[in-house]
Amino acid sequence: MDGYAGVAVQDWKVVGDRLVVSGIFKDPQSSAAAPTSRLLMFDRFLEPAFECRAIRVPVREGIELGHEGMAVTGEFVLFLPEDLGASNRLFRASLAELGNVRAPERPQK
Repeated sequence: MDGYAGVAVQDWKVVGDRLVVSGIFKDPQSSAAAPTSRLLMFDRFLEPAFECRAIRVPVREGIELGHEGMAVTGEFVLFLPEDLGASNRLFRASLAELGNVRAPERPQK
């Protein structure tokens, strides 16, 4: 995927030196059947030579997980896509499942 201008950011979290962003990718030329949820990982995002990865998040039970709330905890990303609707189900995906991504390093105290 070239460029990230098409991602409507729904939530973002800072974990150590990583910025994790979840959102919905809007592309008028893509198939309506393709998942539109994205997870963007910016490693060392405060440095000039940061790295960014865009990960396509799978649809679960017919629901795009990139809508609304998201949290990152250890090896998992937690999605709360229905927090403005009638349901408030929580979906969990491991970083490995989403694309063999290492867990963010926490700053030493």
